[in-house]
Order: sequence, then structure tokens, then C-alpha cells
Amino acid sequence: MSQSCMNSRVRRGGGEVHRLVLAVCSVILMLAGLGACTPALNWREVRFDDARWVGWLPCKPDRAQRTVNLGGPSAQLSLMGCQADGMDFTLAQLTLPAGLSATQAQQAWKTASLASLQAASDTPSDVPSTDWVLAGASAVMTPQRVVAQGGQGQSARWAWFAYDGLLYQLAVYAPAARAARAQQAMDSLISGLRLP
Repeated sequence: MSQSCMNSRVRRGGGEVHRLVLAVCSVILMLAGLGACTPALNWREVRFDDARWVGWLPCKPDRAQRTVNLGGPSAQLSLMGCQADGMDFTLAQLTLPAGLSATQAQQAWKTASLASLQAASDTPSDVPSTDWVLAGASAVMTPQRVVAQGGQGQSARWAWFAYDGLLYQLAVYAPAARAARAQQAMDSLISGLRLP
């Protein structure tokens, strides 16, 4: 019980006042406790300015754009990202470079992602991709998922899909020790996708 609640009891005295003060103090302590238990992941809807689909992120994202090279002509990459609960989250949108199919661009993106993670594998083919199903995704490429271990105890979970002529990547980066939590977060990213 807080000191101010105890002082109120001493000053006012009496059974009814005592019960009222206890009730008020209990409510205050309960509300303070709820504030301390606020979930670390505060999921919200997000979307790219020109996209028709809606996604999820567990924190308010920063946004950036950059030009990238995936082994051919340059492509425009738009990013949304944030940090929460000891993990990094990103959604990325890539304009397909001329001359590259969605599948080729995804493979090049996977290679670049593994290199940036400093993955333990010597070649991207050593890190298998898993097909997954996303209702409404473009048929030009089967959606892909990858889990990779990087240097310094880091891990990454990536998921790619094509939609409306663009390629997208969802990502969760976390310490390898938080693998189960990172997998839950990636599952939430995927389940939050809404494609018209």
C-alpha cells in the first residue's frame, strides 16, 4: 500500500472511510500493475503508400527508400522497420528489375540477405527455402520462407511473396536464443497479411 493511501486512513479514521480508501488504493495499484504488464508487441496495421494489401508490425515503423542491385539493373526498395521485444522487424517492397523474374529476384534477394546476416552457410543453396501458401499472392512465384543463423548469435526469418507486379519480404531478426519467440512473431506477421 502506498504511503499516501496509508496517511489517508490515519487522518480520516472510521470503518467506512477505511474501506473506501482501501478500495481506491487497490484500484490505483491494479492500474499501475496493468501499465507495467503492457505487451511488448503492440501490433498495428501498416501499408506501403502504393500497395493495396495491408500488413502488421508490432511497433511504429520508420520508413526508408534505397536503390539496390540484385545482380542486374538497379531496383527501388521501400522499407518499413521497427524494434520491439529485443527483435527487429521489417517489411520491404521491391520493384522487379528489368530482365529478372520474380523467382530470380527472390533468389538474388535471398543471397543478399544471407550475406548481410553473415550466415554460417557458404552458399545460399545450403539454406533451404520452404514453400508457403498466401491467398491472393501472385502465381508468378511460389511464396518462400527461410530461417538462417548468422554471425554473433543472430538469426533471421524471412518470407517472400509477389503481388501486383512487386516482390515483398517480411523479416524478423532476433538473437538465436529467442528462436521460439521470433518464430511466433514471424507467424503473426504472416497471419496479419490481408491481400484483396
